[in-house]
Amino acid sequence: DDYVVSYKNNVKVGTATVTITGVGDVEGTIKKTFKINYDRPGRVQLKKPTTGKTHYVKALWYDMDCDGYQIRYATNSSFKNSKSIYVKDGDQVSRTIKSLTKGKRYYVKVRAYNNYQDTKVFGKWSLWKSVVCK
Repeated sequence: DDYVVSYKNNVKVGTATVTITGVGDVEGTIKKTFKINYDRPGRVQLKKPTTGKTHYVKALWYDMDCDGYQIRYATNSSFKNSKSIYVKDGDQVSRTIKSLTKGKRYYVKVRAYNNYQDTKVFGKWSLWKSVVCK
């Protein structure tokens, strides 16, 4: 190899650095900075939703390194006429959806987001899961 490439601070939003250093007969080093404008979260892994006697569905998911979550729920797997709830705490891993209809099947999916300036940068939706409301 004629050169070695190294990076610094190239994972999160901010200024990152790439350094290219010559090896052997190739001499010299060049260093450049670049900006990372946003940090798009990965796909959330949704657990099986739970339900209870007071007509609720509880969405549960595995913790992500993010600023918050969007939960979408509907009575069909195409999510037509769905409703959304935002969880503004990235450390929260569940949310109870109340006042639902007993005996109806509800489909739930979740995606993570990070705040960048005045916008939310969303990751991909989880695979949906469903449960019949008690």
